[in-house]
Amino acid sequence: MRVMSAGDGYKYLLRTVAAGDGKRSPSTPLTRYYNAVRTRRGMRWGMLAWPTLPIYCFIGTHLTGYLAAGGLGWLNLVVLVIVWDIIKMFLLGPFSVMWLTGACFREFRARRAMRPVVMRAA
Repeated sequence: MRVMSAGDGYKYLLRTVAAGDGKRSPSTPLTRYYNAVRTRRGMRWGMLAWPTLPIYCFIGTHLTGYLAAGGLGWLNLVVLVIVWDIIKMFLLGPFSVMWLTGACFREFRARRAMRPVVMRAA
């Protein structure tokens, strides 16, 4: 066992969860979700998750108010799922834009490297 820094742990988490090569089965919903989002095609959907944030915040706020007034206890689980979705969508937006920008930059560099070099006579 070795000690990891926070950055190394984060990279390990992204590498194992996103690639599905950790101890979890690749058929779990979370692994399939991360695999879909980390593809070139799936990165485009990250910013579309942001407009749904106010809706989730509105629902979470009203459910929390209902629970504070003595509502049903099982709604705590619904609020927990809503808060988890809010965090996921809040982080997915900027990260997917960064991933997409990086992928576009790598594709641009690869295309530029494939172009033939034309030497001009001086």
